[in-house]
Amino acid sequence: MSFGFTVKKPTHGRRTFAIHKKIYRKNQKPLQPQVKDERLDSINKHFKDELLTLEQAHIQVKALVETLKSEAGLSIVKANIKDQIFKANLKAFEKLWDRDYFGRAIVSPETAEREFMVALMGINPLPLASASKKELQKKADAAWTEVGHKRYVGRINLLLKFLGRPFTLHSKKRLKQEVKYVTFAPP
Repeated sequence: MSFGFTVKKPTHGRRTFAIHKKIYRKNQKPLQPQVKDERLDSINKHFKDELLTLEQAHIQVKALVETLKSEAGLSIVKANIKDQIFKANLKAFEKLWDRDYFGRAIVSPETAEREFMVALMGINPLPLASASKKELQKKADAAWTEVGHKRYVGRINLLLKFLGRPFTLHSKKRLKQEVKYVTFAPP
């Protein structure tokens, strides 16, 4: 698994620049979430207002990509360590998948696999085999909202159980909203 950034230039259908973070996975299509950044919005605004030429804007976007790489801590050493930790977590997932899920009648195995991948990316760069419960819980709480939290924490708990860890993570409790009923008396 490796990371990179891709710059999309304006074309006939696209009027602005876009930056995508490419996440390459073994034997799978790469994930390509679009990067949202105020600096890119500013460059695009200046480009649309014709304050920057295509070449000038492209140079600024490339400089922004380099800045994003350094902000993300994707120096070669840090990226290599993060990559090794993610590979170890991914290896645990693959063993779990082969043992418990492979050959099972699942309605959508792609969805189940994607949910595990999202869960692993949410706790990255913490190693499942050695991270403390407090660290994992804090990372999980920061990674997902109430809706996705229960699903992805459940996937992490399956991996923790598979690895023989003596704890599980807790899901966020949903706040129950009081239901107001409007009743009408019969005429």
